[in-house]
Amino acid sequence: MKRIRYLTLLAVLLCSIGAWAQDDAFHPDDPAEPGLMPSKLTLVASPSDGGTVSKSGAVSGNDYFTPGQKVSVRATASTGWKFVKWTDASGTVLSTNASFTNFTKGSDSETLTAHFEFAPTTPAEPSDIEASLPHRLTLVAEEGGTVSGGGRYVSGTSVSINATTSDRLYQFAGWYNQQGQLVSETARYSYVMGAEAVVLTARFDYVPDSPDEPDELKAIYTLKLTAEEGGSVSASPAKYRLQEGATTTIRATTNSGYQFKGWYLNGGLYTENASFTYTMGAADVEFVAHFKYVPDDPSEPAQAEERKYSFTLYNVNCKPGDIVDYPVYLTSQEEARDITFQLSFDNRLTPDLANIELAEQAEGYTIERTEGTALEGNSAYVYTLSGGTLPAGNVILMNIRIPIPADMATGQYYPVTINQISVTRANETTQTAAARNGRVSVYKLGDTNGDNSVNATDVLNIATIALDKTTEVFIGEVSDINEDGKFDATDVLGIATIALQEE
Repeated sequence: MKRIRYLTLLAVLLCSIGAWAQDDAFHPDDPAEPGLMPSKLTLVASPSDGGTVSKSGAVSGNDYFTPGQKVSVRATASTGWKFVKWTDASGTVLSTNASFTNFTKGSDSETLTAHFEFAPTTPAEPSDIEASLPHRLTLVAEEGGTVSGGGRYVSGTSVSINATTSDRLYQFAGWYNQQGQLVSETARYSYVMGAEAVVLTARFDYVPDSPDEPDELKAIYTLKLTAEEGGSVSASPAKYRLQEGATTTIRATTNSGYQFKGWYLNGGLYTENASFTYTMGAADVEFVAHFKYVPDDPSEPAQAEERKYSFTLYNVNCKPGDIVDYPVYLTSQEEARDITFQLSFDNRLTPDLANIELAEQAEGYTIERTEGTALEGNSAYVYTLSGGTLPAGNVILMNIRIPIPADMATGQYYPVTINQISVTRANETTQTAAARNGRVSVYKLGDTNGDNSVNATDVLNIATIALDKTTEVFIGEVSDINEDGKFDATDVLGIATIALQEE
């Protein structure tokens, strides 16, 4: 029933996008207007092993055509398959000829699908046909972890599946089939697909921190820590999903030139202590650390925004498997000489420290990196830039590449903080600087709204964007399924496919 609802929603959305595009499209009988930008034409074979597709006459590479141009497309069936029809993104049949020479390109990006049907040239046994069709591998995670690797696979395919514990209070117990039989005790496991659909369940055992803790499972809630300008925050142990009744030590670290003012909860002061022990209740909670700028010298301005130097880190969105460019921004009102600061990364991030890119304006600098002092759950590095001069202005001072592991937990953010800043001015005096921390947020591919699931809401979200309208929340970095720089019907179809696989 859920699949039918998804397909119905997808058909409606694709028809809407197609109708919207048609309103602005060129009429086939009219010549193309001069100066119009070429638009993309994408061909898809369905199923992918049914055949190949090709096109000719592109004005750029093999994908872009001038609006109004006649395009020739061709479908070639694989052995044991036959061509059925060409359809557009809305499902409208355009031709039943494999060689279709009269398609007129519109002004928007378009997708044509060649449909193939299994048709062996010699009579085949039912088992032979069945073996050639993909079957669904459904992965289920019980309380205590997440799983990855599910999908549709042909019989005999070796599939890499992985189970990851969500908290150190759990440990992986094994993969079990539908009959409750143990399949493997290895979390990362190569499963050979059979000739029918299968469901594998990852089980996790609850392992309390001490014998005094109860063995029964408890609900888990989110602890969120936020730092305003002037410092950084952390928890020890470094975990942000806690069971009711679990305790953690929360700590605020103040940047040079600032003073800690207190931890706030729901807008009210919770404690003026920079470090305190918190017992998790039966609800998600967010603590905000407030800091006050305190100048080192009475002659310096009393407001952080008036200071001569300001370092900024940003929130970068990505998905597992990406390589993130993480910039360090510097805004300066006057020339800067030697610069020193410390960057701290969540231990689950592993920056490429051997390949740091400096800004062109910083070409005269030499850069030295040493180990810093990190809080529990973090790694820290002190960077010293010396021997150069940086003019006043805005610049990406340096860029750090951060590879995101393919099995990185999604629906979470990983903090990156900057502190211990020292800038040498032209008069050889030194001072600190304003600073704003950042983070790396990791989302699932297709999770357009960041709720850590891909479902009908995400399909509706991407369709709304494809119609050139706005939504309340939209994470573009994980929504461009075919990575063509556009949000269109192809992305709607791609996200709908992912949503069906997650069912």
